[in-house]
Amino acid sequence: DKLKDAAGAVGLARRDDGETSTTKGLSSKELLDVQRAQMNAQDETLEKLIPLTEKLNDTAGMICDEVTLQSRMVEDLGRDFRHTQERQKKLRKQGFKLSGQRNEEEKERAEREEAMEELRKQVTLQQVQNSYEQEEEEEESGCVVS
Repeated sequence: DKLKDAAGAVGLARRDDGETSTTKGLSSKELLDVQRAQMNAQDETLEKLIPLTEKLNDTAGMICDEVTLQSRMVEDLGRDFRHTQERQKKLRKQGFKLSGQRNEEEKERAEREEAMEELRKQVTLQQVQNSYEQEEEEEESGCVVS
C-alpha cells in the first residue's frame, strides 16, 4: 500500500503485477536512470521550496518580533494607565480636601462679612442716635456750635 501511495505521489500508474507503465520493459540501468530522473525532479521541486520556506521563516520571525513588541507596548500602557489612575485618585483626594478647606474658608469669610455688616449697621444706628441726642442737647442748651 505504501508503494502504491508513493508511486501515485510521483505520478506513476501502478499495475497489479508490481510494474508501472513507465518501468515495464526497462533494464536495470534504465530503471536506475528513471529513478535518478525522478529524484532530480524532486530535488528541483525542493530547491524551489527552500526560498519559500526561508521567506516563510523570516516572516514568522518578524511576526513574532511584532507580537513581542505589541505585548510590551500593552504592558507599558497598562502600567501607565494604573499610574495615571493612582495620580488621579490622589489629586481627587487633594481637590476634595482643598475644596473642603476653601468652602470652610469661604463660609468663615462670609460669616465675618455678615458680622461686620451687622456691626456697621449698629455703629450707624448708634451714630444716628448719638447725633439726635447731641442735637437735642444743643437745642436745650441753646448753643449753636457743637
